[in-house]
Amino acid sequence: MDDPDNRSPIGYMYAPDVALGPDGRYYLYYFYTSRTAEHKIKVAVCDTPAGHYTYYGEIKTEKEKQFIPFDPAIFVDEDERVWLYYGSAFQMGGSIFKALGGAVIELDRDMLTPISAPKLTVPNIFHQKGTTFKGHAFFEASSMRKIKGKYYFIYSSMLSNEFCYAISERPDGPFTYGGIIVSNGDVGLNGNKLAVYPTGNNHGSVECINGKWYVFYHRHTQGSAFSRQGCAEPIEIEADSRIRQVAITSCGLNGVALSADGEYPAGICCYLTDTKKWKKVKPACVDEEYEMGSPVSFVSNLKSDSVVGYKYFELNKSKQLTLYVRLSLAEVSMMKSLATNQCRAEGRIEIYSSVDREPIAKKNLVLYAGDWETVLVDLPVIGNTALYIKFVGNGAIDLKSIKFEDK
Repeated sequence: MDDPDNRSPIGYMYAPDVALGPDGRYYLYYFYTSRTAEHKIKVAVCDTPAGHYTYYGEIKTEKEKQFIPFDPAIFVDEDERVWLYYGSAFQMGGSIFKALGGAVIELDRDMLTPISAPKLTVPNIFHQKGTTFKGHAFFEASSMRKIKGKYYFIYSSMLSNEFCYAISERPDGPFTYGGIIVSNGDVGLNGNKLAVYPTGNNHGSVECINGKWYVFYHRHTQGSAFSRQGCAEPIEIEADSRIRQVAITSCGLNGVALSADGEYPAGICCYLTDTKKWKKVKPACVDEEYEMGSPVSFVSNLKSDSVVGYKYFELNKSKQLTLYVRLSLAEVSMMKSLATNQCRAEGRIEIYSSVDREPIAKKNLVLYAGDWETVLVDLPVIGNTALYIKFVGNGAIDLKSIKFEDK
């Protein structure tokens, strides 16, 4: 990138967004900062959406007074008016910069020059009182979509894990809170207050593809807020313009239950919980390693009573389920002072179609330090179902993949 600020010390570019400008070129907006530079929103331009982009200029916004220049989102309306959305409520040192919240400004047709003062889109936690946004105030991740003549402002809320929306008759508001589209831990779904998957910040948007709407978001992996897995779920735009919160699943863009045939990576799980008594050790998480030079995802460190789940599979006939497991590498590290044959996990695997029912299958296992091994379990006919895998015993295990075969 030929951005003049992108020199030593190397800076950081975050959260880009691209739109087709009125002149037929593609404009990429990104947040830029470094150890020496101020927070800025920059623009690059290209004749094609995939690049190569060349530096175009800087959006001259106010400098962190009422609105923080962060997570830019660009929207070109049908009348070719251009709108830029941005903002954040950074948490640093236990405090939050007391900006107002999210902002919108209008840009000239050159896609660079502001022609209006910034306006508030959604207030942050300091300014939510007396508004429809209380409890779901603005944090970051602005995005704009126009659906059936209404303007949907999409954002990550103060709760971080949830992706919310607000509606207006105009691109610059005023906006009214609409609801949660998705939480990367299913928090809020049907009144649920406990996360079913490790949560963290959320970012993405909604998009219509071949006449169907989807929400794109991310889940967190490797026990880190900066390691993320891109995900998508189908959504419905109701007749009253509402979007009902959708559950996170393993199906993605398929939109239907996965076929119970063949092998699936364990990392597509949408349910991953640890028992509270294990808080002092590394939590279970989707992790990654390399095999023969290629990345392989797996679920790491499933301890006793940890549960990993998948929604949904079409299990229309009895199947043999093969689990590819090993003694967890996290467990081996904790036991490194022991001889190899003393490092082991022992217990049983339990398979459930629902976390609040009795198991549909069980299998004992003993694992020592070494390569992946197989555990075979017979599954009955269930139909369209979730599958939850629970380890009960001593030690911890990793799960690489699950494989369905006819019996």
